Amino acid sequence: VAIPGMMTGQILGGQAPGDAARYQLMILFVICATCVATMVSGLGLATLALFDEQDRLALSPSAYEAMAIAKNAAAPVAARLSARLC
Repeated sequence: VAIPGMMTGQILGGQAPGDAARYQLMILFVICATCVATMVSGLGLATLALFDEQDRLALSPSAYEAMAIAKNAAAPVAARLSARLC
């Protein structure tokens, strides 16, 4: 049986075990609610930043340049790998 730290402290301090369990559950729910709120707000901000008003992926021109550079850099590697396999 595992007893979380705050609950153990309260029980050792003389608090009733039922009250200590209620406090522990309250803290657990607050942590979960904070995680959900952070996830939802992060997803909302990312959606605002990454999509335009017509729900298309909005990449900056520098992102397109970076993708082209990566594609051009990967082409010789792919050619060498296919030459080795054949």
